[in-house]
Amino acid sequence: MFRTCAIFVLASVALAGCAAQYQGPSQADIDAGIRRDIQIGKETCARSFPISPHTNHVAQARCYNDYEVAVIRSRMRYADLSALVNAKRLALAEKADQGNLTEAEVAAQMAETITYVTGESERRANSSAQTQAQISTSLAAQSQAISAASSVTPIQPQPARGCWRENTIMVCH
Repeated sequence: MFRTCAIFVLASVALAGCAAQYQGPSQADIDAGIRRDIQIGKETCARSFPISPHTNHVAQARCYNDYEVAVIRSRMRYADLSALVNAKRLALAEKADQGNLTEAEVAAQMAETITYVTGESERRANSSAQTQAQISTSLAAQSQAISAASSVTPIQPQPARGCWRENTIMVCH
């Protein structure tokens, strides 16, 4: 009986330690899942709406945009950048279906948009990291200033010194 209780207690402590240490998925895990889901969405929409010159570009773009909003958007750091890519995808698809752009031109313009969005995302992340570093530095300086101020002995007031005239007499201290 004692041995069974001891094993149960040890197992409970071990499991509690594991549960307390779990932090959730890392950003790398989240990004890998997003990349996987992007590929799934592209393949699904390509199968559902195969494109040929001047047909199905808009249908495929709408399919993927709807998929992205439903499946991926909630995990994206910057939803506004994701919406920008979706708007650009749809605009380019309309031009391709009208015959105003070739597949190569669509791919090139989408690559430019993705490059811009990637750079903007990194700029925002770096800006956020810099802001956090500045806040930490400011808090450390504030803490040092408070410590320094509390360790200084206060200056004792000195009696007033000087001379002044009282009626016809000069008084000095």
